[in-house]
Amino acid sequence: VSLCLGGFAAASWLGYGHVGGVPPLFYADRMDPSLLRKLGLVRIEDDRPADVFVRVPSFKRSIFRAAVLQQGILVSDILQVWLESSSNPARGAEQANLIRQELLEPLFEKVSDDEQ
Repeated sequence: VSLCLGGFAAASWLGYGHVGGVPPLFYADRMDPSLLRKLGLVRIEDDRPADVFVRVPSFKRSIFRAAVLQQGILVSDILQVWLESSSNPARGAEQANLIRQELLEPLFEKVSDDEQ
């Protein structure tokens, strides 16, 4: 089973963190009860708050092919984090704006300057 850090935790891991206090999100290529046991996790079915989220992404290839290895951890790439953040109601717009302002806009400005 492949695991990949995603969401706000991935943004922090990549150096663009802005939102804190949200449980980390891991993407798994498939949900495997033995994987959860190995990680010391149990699935909760009630209203208790989660400590960690583990999800199987709708578009696995997009997540896992573009993921980057950072300090031994497979992490969603920054474009995926930006896309995820922009639609997240829990301060996602703030996170997406930070990535856009600090990384994407300067990158596109540099490309534009290089073309002139």
